Amino acid sequence: MKTIVRLATCAFVISSACGADQSIASASAKRRASPNAVPARAQRSECARSRMCVTARWYRSTSAWNTPIPSNPPVAANSGSLINAFNERWCRNAACLSPTPVSVPSVWVASTSTPLVTVQVNFPTCNARQVRAPIPARALAAIRSDPEPTMALLVRNTGVEWDFFKLTPPDVTPLSSGPICSATSNWAATVVATASPGWSGSGTLRGAPRASATLLGSGLIRPRDTRMSAGSVWDHAVALAYPGTLTGAYSWPAVGTDGTCADASACLPMGARLQLDPSIRCTAWPSITAEWQRQLCRTLQRYGMIVVDSGAALLAQNPVSIGSYVYPWAPAWGGLPADLAPHLRVIDWTRWTGRRT
Repeated sequence: MKTIVRLATCAFVISSACGADQSIASASAKRRASPNAVPARAQRSECARSRMCVTARWYRSTSAWNTPIPSNPPVAANSGSLINAFNERWCRNAACLSPTPVSVPSVWVASTSTPLVTVQVNFPTCNARQVRAPIPARALAAIRSDPEPTMALLVRNTGVEWDFFKLTPPDVTPLSSGPICSATSNWAATVVATASPGWSGSGTLRGAPRASATLLGSGLIRPRDTRMSAGSVWDHAVALAYPGTLTGAYSWPAVGTDGTCADASACLPMGARLQLDPSIRCTAWPSITAEWQRQLCRTLQRYGMIVVDSGAALLAQNPVSIGSYVYPWAPAWGGLPADLAPHLRVIDWTRWTGRRT
């Protein structure tokens, strides 16, 4: 659905006002509940205490996003050719191993007391339908120059997640995914998906904005990750936007694809998981110079990264919603060193996906 690119530099200025219903860690389509869903009462109590839906790990413990890679995982028979294509064709110089500030979701928090606003869905036609959503006052999807402003909205006392794609505020000409529509007094979007359970569910929803139909919050690098103490491992897989996605194929946690590549020796299905060689010593790797790189290195060994969309980047929370916090990779928005990329491998998605019942 989206085209996500990595920026070598990031030179825009962010201003963000965070009220009681929209703070992000103080610095930072409908779905039926599955048998493994966290009970509504537990969702409410967990999220109400210390804003757990913001500061803690999202999605249930059995989610593929929160399932560590086994000690001896099955590796794809053609992993070598896939990683060669990763390095020589799709992500030269580790271009995919950097976070990006564009076409990634802002994250805001609402509650059942947040006033509802009207969001006009302009696809497949202008004003195809309208929904009422608890978007907090002064919430931003992205800066105006972002071509694909998206938002993940968490309702902290219900566990619901709202995902919006190409979201524009009232009185702004809506962005188009087909029809050209006029500005109105309503918010506008081309995709709106509501998941319940959302941040407490599996992280997958048919109709969600990503091409993989994984929820916008799943795999997102957030301030709570990059604020962890030295020596930490982020406790979830990382979402990867990748240029070489296989046509007509996907694997859990993906339930959809927009892949266009027909070469199975060079392209990955949505939902495929890549792992960094666990024998690498991230602390002592010579070209790693920053603590956040060491943590990301260990995370890719423990949880890996999962292909969720088109593009070439690791997905991080949009800076408009992190308040005064500054990511440790800003302003250069660099990534992992290129000499790590050849040490990736592809988990055999036909034999292990991290899915648990």
